[in-house]
Amino acid sequence: MGAADQTPAITSRRLYAAGSILAAAFMCLRIVLTFYVFTQTYDEPYHIAHGMQWLSNGEYRYEGEHTPLARIAAAVPLYLAGQRQRGADTNTALGNAILGEGSRYKRNLALARSGELPFVVLALAGIWIWARRTFGPRAAFFSVLLFSLLPPVLAHGGLATTDMAVTAACVWAFYAFSRFLEERTLKTGLALGFWFGFAVICKLSAIPFLGAGFIFLLTPWFIHTRQTLQKARVIRHLAAATLVSALVIWACYRFAVTPVFTENEIEQSSSNVAALLEKPGLIRTIATTPIPAGRFIHAIVQVTRHDQKGHKAYLLGEQSADGWWYFFPVVLAIKTPLGFLILALCGLAVQFIRLRHGEWKTAAPAIFAIAILLVVLPSRINIGVRHILPIYPLLAIAAGYFVDISLRRARLFQTIFVFACMAWLCTNSLLAHPDYLAWFNEIADAHPERFSIDSDLDWGQDLGRLTQRLQELHAPSVAPYIFTSADLRQFALPPATQIRCDTRPTGYVALSVNAVYLDGPFRNFLLSCPSRNDEFTLTMPFEQIGKSIMLYRYP
Repeated sequence: MGAADQTPAITSRRLYAAGSILAAAFMCLRIVLTFYVFTQTYDEPYHIAHGMQWLSNGEYRYEGEHTPLARIAAAVPLYLAGQRQRGADTNTALGNAILGEGSRYKRNLALARSGELPFVVLALAGIWIWARRTFGPRAAFFSVLLFSLLPPVLAHGGLATTDMAVTAACVWAFYAFSRFLEERTLKTGLALGFWFGFAVICKLSAIPFLGAGFIFLLTPWFIHTRQTLQKARVIRHLAAATLVSALVIWACYRFAVTPVFTENEIEQSSSNVAALLEKPGLIRTIATTPIPAGRFIHAIVQVTRHDQKGHKAYLLGEQSADGWWYFFPVVLAIKTPLGFLILALCGLAVQFIRLRHGEWKTAAPAIFAIAILLVVLPSRINIGVRHILPIYPLLAIAAGYFVDISLRRARLFQTIFVFACMAWLCTNSLLAHPDYLAWFNEIADAHPERFSIDSDLDWGQDLGRLTQRLQELHAPSVAPYIFTSADLRQFALPPATQIRCDTRPTGYVALSVNAVYLDGPFRNFLLSCPSRNDEFTLTMPFEQIGKSIMLYRYP
């Protein structure tokens, strides 16, 4: 190919790269614009408190179900702004004290949320590099563009939590494994080890996601390549990868040598752990003997216990602590733009068709996506689509690939179909601003509370809007039944009252979706006062605040 022939191709690649950068920049701008709109979601002060503890005094002793990296990222901007750990009874109190420091709540919350933006950029970069190498620059551009428009991603990319971090890390870890199978060199092995460890220190859910994905891809790779493994060399490379992963994880725990459980933690543990550790013996000795990254093992134990115990959840009008095997397929179907879902499903289908012809690299994103969806089916922690957020980059790559091959075929109907789906996605995405967190597609949009709540709808994000509206109304009092971890004293709410069974309330009553549909103080009140039930089940609310709070007014 001559220089003249290469010039259009180079120009085309540069245009697609520039378009991807613009899409990424617009995505980040949209996320930043939400920082000051919403007050803290329920989990944000927890994560900020843990990250600040790690930065301030090198400890990581609070709730241990999460690995540290995403929490550290949320605390770094606050730390650089002069914040430090403060004396507090609980991690929630510490997080709220940090956010309320100096009466600069909104600025502090925005700083914490800005610490997660690098993970958004990292996810976009991973999508671009993987899709460009496997499918070409145009497919990479469409993959980045489609991902940048997804409301669930825009929502959690703007929160000081762990979900965006693990999403970005899993993209790179999946890609690194695909590259390792392709080349099986020391370089690709070390990259795989780094990204696996990086993903795990973002969130422990990376372990089952990546483990299942790796296993699922190994089978078609072996069937279709029929390559003879040089076992000794591969074992050496995998050993090096394992060592790198272990070092990355240990480094995030400051190379600390600590016991899995302290004696105090054993005494305060729930019965199932206490029964295992209460008697002197080998297990207790191992659990209380200092080891490298002992708190990491502690986190795995805690998450396993949490899943075994279950978590109170809500789906399709039902409550359960045991979860539903179909929870994540349902929330994926109602929290994802339908135009995007259609493109993604078409892309997955094409990738699996290519798998039949031995193109395992082409099918890798589809295989990894299916692995994530299957591995979460038995989960008993069913509290939001955010727990499978790492599936979205994989679906975006599949959708971008389908858009690319559709345009290459230049068939009129297929081209119109693809652009109609993309226009549908763009419309959904733009109309969702800024309420990405509470957004639902057309299946559930009319009554989302009948489908899913918790972090899919009501995560405490509208408390600031409620405060502002009550000030505008010059409300004399309010009975707040709000799902929030915030310290209400930090907000300019009117005097708080309680609704009672024997007297009709006066002033305002604020009810968040979680208060109405999940067991708690308000539902207990309705059960104890049947005479009051009709007022809140039949009376139309005075107005809706944001997407998650209903405000009633009584004369």
